[in-house]
Amino acid sequence: MKDPKAIQLLDELIKSSEQNFDVANIATKLTEIRTFALKEEDPLVVKLLRLSKEYIEQNNEFDLVFEGPEEEENKFIYFLNLIKGSENKYNREELAEIRNLLMA
Repeated sequence: MKDPKAIQLLDELIKSSEQNFDVANIATKLTEIRTFALKEEDPLVVKLLRLSKEYIEQNNEFDLVFEGPEEEENKFIYFLNLIKGSENKYNREELAEIRNLLMA
């Protein structure tokens, strides 16, 4: 993502999620961050933010199994960091894989 406000929101969400996985707060923040992705016209990130919000609301966790994070690493925080760096082509590849998992 490019917008500094979106990056700030992602950083805040990462920090709060490290301490407490509050589904309502996460859903609100993901929706807010999604508005920035819409402005940036990034369909992959827009879709991922919507799908991940819906997944978290339904499951009360982000327990997808995907390559990338180390065993002890928090998968949701890893995902958010990929979103932050969504301009990176390698991050986009991983994000596309996560999108496919969320759509399955």
